[in-house]
Amino acid sequence: MKEKLLNGWTQHHEDEKNNLKQEIGKLKDLISISVQAYLSPTLKERIKRWGKDLLFSFVSLLLWFGLFFLFGKIYPPFKAFLLGQLASFIATP
Repeated sequence: MKEKLLNGWTQHHEDEKNNLKQEIGKLKDLISISVQAYLSPTLKERIKRWGKDLLFSFVSLLLWFGLFFLFGKIYPPFKAFLLGQLASFIATP
């Protein structure tokens, strides 16, 4: 009886181990595919990434200028401070 239970448990354990090995193999394949696509992107993917970068940079700049404009309207000394900082930044070589 003990041997039968032990054999059943061993078989169940081996089945689980094999299933986990298969799942790990599938995950490794998926990871390698995604990493490979990232490391050697096609021209279409590169253009898509550049487009996203430019879009987010442009949106970010618009938000910053909008924020500075809003603060300049609400608090005029802030506008003078920003202009002074900009002038000193431009003046330094």
